[in-house]
Amino acid sequence: MLRNVLLFSMVVGLASANAKTYTMNLFQPAMFGSTELKPGAYKLDVTDQKATVRNGKLQGECPVKVETSEKK
Repeated sequence: MLRNVLLFSMVVGLASANAKTYTMNLFQPAMFGSTELKPGAYKLDVTDQKATVRNGKLQGECPVKVETSEKK
């Protein structure tokens, strides 16, 4: 049992190590993929080529392209 718990926590840790997490505030309604987001605070998770926005039970997903650049 303890071995399974440790294995699960390692897998979750490795999966979350690759993800970038941001917070954002919307001041007016917006569309994210096919999900309409109302004004409020949201958590944005970017993993590989998918972005997920969460606010309580509301969740939306959208494909993204991540690039690195020398300049902002």
